[in-house]
Amino acid sequence: MSKFLLFLTVLSITQIQAQWATMIGDSVTLRGLTSKGDTIIAGTTTGRIFVSPDLGETWTERSTGLPTQAVNNVGVTANGSLLCNIAYKIWRSTDWQTWEEVYVSQIGSGHSLAIIDSLIMFGTNYNGALHVSMDNGDTWSVLGTGFITGVGASGDTLLMGKWSNGLHRSWDHGANWEQVTTYTAGINAISSDGRFIASESRLYRRNLSHIWGFVLEAQGLMQFQDIAVSLPYVAAGGLATSIYLSQSGGVINASWFAIPMPGGSARQLEFAGGYLFAAGHGLFRLDHQVWLAIEQHEADSPFLIYPNPTNGMLHIVPNGDQGRSMDIHVHDATGRIVRSMTGLRSSEVQLLDLGGHAPGAYSLLMIGEDGVRQTNKFVLE
Repeated sequence: MSKFLLFLTVLSITQIQAQWATMIGDSVTLRGLTSKGDTIIAGTTTGRIFVSPDLGETWTERSTGLPTQAVNNVGVTANGSLLCNIAYKIWRSTDWQTWEEVYVSQIGSGHSLAIIDSLIMFGTNYNGALHVSMDNGDTWSVLGTGFITGVGASGDTLLMGKWSNGLHRSWDHGANWEQVTTYTAGINAISSDGRFIASESRLYRRNLSHIWGFVLEAQGLMQFQDIAVSLPYVAAGGLATSIYLSQSGGVINASWFAIPMPGGSARQLEFAGGYLFAAGHGLFRLDHQVWLAIEQHEADSPFLIYPNPTNGMLHIVPNGDQGRSMDIHVHDATGRIVRSMTGLRSSEVQLLDLGGHAPGAYSLLMIGEDGVRQTNKFVLE
């Protein structure tokens, strides 16, 4: 499937129109999403678990024994079992086929789940609590109370976000807690590695001194729901039409890219196999070639080309005035024109097939209707 990008930079957020590949159609609503290697696990609002061994290309259902209620969260334990949360219960599958109930919360319904090695953190809402297992889900204890909206851990430090009472942390495995932020809007999400938290439409990053610094505010009406981290990439999404992506670790003053979502929202995000997966009304995959294009892009570049190097198919993203005409000429290393395209619109992404040409260095000349000439270089493998 072809991919395309269009760039519009506003302050430190660049808008990207990028095509997503559909892994599961938007007729299926998903809330749970996780991965282990190239295996993707997704849970639906009707109590079904789907597993893909090949990064979303093929799927099988693994739901035997589960009730037909919404799967709020899914995960893989350190000993290789599948885990999911439905309502106020935790279910486990050791064979990735059949499920058994392993824990019942007496209060609240499941809202957040984090698995870090053998540690499992399970947060419930509505007068709920933080439920923790240190042995892959065999035994559980309650280590905190409240409307828990996010859980995570950073080393030996446990993190717990509350709806209207900020972020809390514990240095002693949950025996004691201290409040470290007082955001009146509460905490919407915590990255599982404990580096990022979200409060409504704002994203914060923790530094080495455990100080939280503001790094991003989403445009328009938005509430972040999930944060995925695979450094240097960071993605945040939620109840809005775009996800936000940083390819520089999401540090303070970093640039971010806003990428519209098919299906309208991204309740769960996951990095796996060089892709970003987003789940909401359907499951969608953003190709790793987009990362390369983002890394190569600069706001003042005349136009973007990707992938570079290419094995034959080249995408050309102009950065000109909408609707203007342009011509494109491809030159080989000797200066000879090997391919031309004329009368193109500067507002449209162009796909150039260079199959059959010799590998090597090439340059691409773009000439606008006003005579302005712009050049970019690429390699054909």
